[in-house]
Amino acid sequence: MNSIIQSAKQKGRSLYEYESLALLAEYGITVQRHAFAADKREALQKADDIGYPLVLKIVSGDILHKSDAGGVVTGIKSPDQLEYHYDMMMKKIAAHQPDAKIKGVLLLEYAEQGIECIAGMIRDENFGPALMFGLGGVWVELFDDVSLELLPVNRDDALRMIGATKAGKLLNGYRGGKRGDVSGMADLLVNLSRLAAENPEIKEIDLNPVFVYESGVLPVDARILV
Repeated sequence: MNSIIQSAKQKGRSLYEYESLALLAEYGITVQRHAFAADKREALQKADDIGYPLVLKIVSGDILHKSDAGGVVTGIKSPDQLEYHYDMMMKKIAAHQPDAKIKGVLLLEYAEQGIECIAGMIRDENFGPALMFGLGGVWVELFDDVSLELLPVNRDDALRMIGATKAGKLLNGYRGGKRGDVSGMADLLVNLSRLAAENPEIKEIDLNPVFVYESGVLPVDARILV
């Protein structure tokens, strides 16, 4: 069993986002530069290593929807802004969910906007593990644009999944629009398939959104349940 998953399972919890990012990186998926900080002083120190602008996220096993609780701030440009938003975040979370246990915060390098896609994995009791791909961000619920493929997923399967969605049309430059890295997205899906197949303890993977650029793909929010 992977050591990250083993540690979480022994403690009866799912992965924190920084652990999810580390696991994705182990399987060849590019992730943002990031650092976990237990308190404000450590956050200020580690922010210097990552560089500004950056994103600040709360780390708590009790808060699944971080944005709703005020637990996500983007575009922080200086130590003064980081200190201010750290304090405001803690106040908002205390008001929104006072019983939540706070482990710390996650600092991530700022990512430019790309075409928003979703990638993930679910384990169905009847059919087993299946990979998912489609439009991400706010569009995932609006358009219900998702393709599914049972594991294992090879490169041809991944390309077929992409081509079966509206997201695939966007990535291929719909109506003269900017193209996305279809090959890179297929690589991510294949690596995600391998991660899920080799770690049956994982119940669900949710990467939303995944920013797809002309060259490269980057999951900017990662949730892995065990």
